Amino acid sequence: FLEGRETLEDDKKSGRLILVRTSEIIEKVRDFVANDRNASLKMMEEALNISRETIRTILHEDLGKTKVCAKFVPHTLRSDQKSARINYSRDIVAAAENNPNFLKSIVTGDETWCFRNISDALLPSFALNLITALCSILKFLPRPKSCLT
Repeated sequence: FLEGRETLEDDKKSGRLILVRTSEIIEKVRDFVANDRNASLKMMEEALNISRETIRTILHEDLGKTKVCAKFVPHTLRSDQKSARINYSRDIVAAAENNPNFLKSIVTGDETWCFRNISDALLPSFALNLITALCSILKFLPRPKSCLT
């Protein structure tokens, strides 16, 4: 009180972040991911005041999530998703058996479109590397005269 403080509550402390995994913290991380699946670990760390490693452990071990294409998604498929994949696969196999030209009709290549004017700030580096790799592969494919590149 000599310093002019009037409250009995502690001030927020700087320093190490929370390192424990309680049900409250797990629920906070679950809600954060449910609201923003594109959230990075850094965003979660700053918003929730929890260490990055704790968040990573909660996501992988407690929530069973993994990062795919810059989104946190469930690591394993649910039973309805598994059965849907089986049904789609059976449909494709049946279509391939009924039509001998089915596989030839899946991919057609009458025009090649490659947009390389995407800034680094808009896409993660792995996406830019993928675009660059695809464009270099497409250079070696035969193209019709009216190809747009």
